[in-house]
Amino acid sequence: MEKESQIPGKIKSLLEPACQIARLDTGNGRVYYDIAAANESLRHYFYGVTSVLDGALAKGYGYNKWLGDSLSYSHALDYAMEKADAGTLVHAIIDDLNAGITVDTDAGWYNERKDKTVPITDLNKTMVEAYIKFYQENSVDIVASEITLYNPKRYKNRHQEGYRYPFAGTADIVCKIPDKKGNLRLAIVDVKTGNEYPKSHELQLTAYKILYDSLHGSAFGDIDDLYCLYLKKTGNYKLVKYNYQPEVWYMVYDLFNYMISNKLGKMPVIKEKKQKPRYYSLDQSGEKTDGSNNRKETAI
Repeated sequence: MEKESQIPGKIKSLLEPACQIARLDTGNGRVYYDIAAANESLRHYFYGVTSVLDGALAKGYGYNKWLGDSLSYSHALDYAMEKADAGTLVHAIIDDLNAGITVDTDAGWYNERKDKTVPITDLNKTMVEAYIKFYQENSVDIVASEITLYNPKRYKNRHQEGYRYPFAGTADIVCKIPDKKGNLRLAIVDVKTGNEYPKSHELQLTAYKILYDSLHGSAFGDIDDLYCLYLKKTGNYKLVKYNYQPEVWYMVYDLFNYMISNKLGKMPVIKEKKQKPRYYSLDQSGEKTDGSNNRKETAI
């Protein structure tokens, strides 16, 4: 199960992903895969929606100017990673809030990339306050938070066979929002702490709707509306509604595949990095001890 909701009156449990999903970062972006598959040869790796968009679409003049004005490429990357960390922090707090958890900001936030706990800044808090403002002003009813969307369904026809939805992603929020007439509409809301990139964001939400509808539409209904929620440094927010553009999304997806394939059309081979053992011991029995002569866990 995903996280249990503690919000009174809300749906008690959030939606389940179709598989046990893991993520792997590669040279062409992040891939999602089912770790329950018996071995790597039986796994299929689906590139993440944002990786597809980053690999196929130009970032535009503003991005190119920022990169060109930077002290160095490494300096630009460091800055981008810091911004990404701040966004991840805000998303993590929002995910806890959506589950009904009261967040103690004095406890800080564990930054996995840096392997240490970092303080939650006033700017982070301001963006969280903007989210709370959105939640309260729009009578939001949370259905799912940070839900993985991965559908391994296959197809076969007289021409070929393959996967119906060969891409994956993580939707920030699935929720119900009343329209002006008070009718509840099911929406995907993607939370943004940075700039607006309308074309890219519209296609990101489109891909999420395709995946969500294929996985949960029959049981819970298809997605009605697509939104990006832009959290501002002022503590305000901007909620932008986007159109559903499946034809354009699949064109971009095909372009991404073309760009990362070799001249023969062969896609890159994904190789999982072998995980190092957790425990090491000179004890040849192959068991871990806790220091009190009690054998506890098998070591490698």
